[in-house]
Amino acid sequence: MKFDIQVHSRFSHCANMNVKKLLEKMDLLGFDYVFITDHNTMRFHKYNKYKQILPGIEVKTIEGEILGLYVQEKIKKGLSVEETIDKIHEQGGLAIPSHPFDKSREHFKHVNYNFDAIEIFNGRVIFQKHNLQALNNARGFVKLAGSDSHFVSEFGKCYNTSPFDDPYKSIKTGKVKWHGSFNGISGHVKTALHKKLGLSVE
Repeated sequence: MKFDIQVHSRFSHCANMNVKKLLEKMDLLGFDYVFITDHNTMRFHKYNKYKQILPGIEVKTIEGEILGLYVQEKIKKGLSVEETIDKIHEQGGLAIPSHPFDKSREHFKHVNYNFDAIEIFNGRVIFQKHNLQALNNARGFVKLAGSDSHFVSEFGKCYNTSPFDDPYKSIKTGKVKWHGSFNGISGHVKTALHKKLGLSVE
């Protein structure tokens, strides 16, 4: 099984993901599942009809950002790290820090919290020393990669594989292997064009 833990839809203000094209690329590259983890909203999942797309959210805390996989309800942003993790677990979800040490975005001082896994490779991290720092701080944790795709062109370079056919079971048991490479700078350029100039780029 092949899956990506972090993809954004058009409900993230900084993304312009074409879901139809995403599904076509998933099929082409042999992906079984992706988690749509929009910033502080679950709006996409109110309309989602695709079994290959699993529920998630990326929640901003007072420190860094946390992925909540398998959650069904929106979680309030701006809470403490511990409160946010608890809210995710209350919904039966998995709590994973997103790009935990990327100094160009919201990040953590450490990851010594009750996380279910660590995103040790984020495809949008420009300076790879920050991904390496995440890897070096993930001892004892399940290690995962997320593409953090905001556009279809970014998708496919970061993923996780498992002998199980269920991402939840794969993560909880640790029977998962991460794979990652840098998405490239073009995604950041597209985000700037889309977010600041309102251009509809894909």
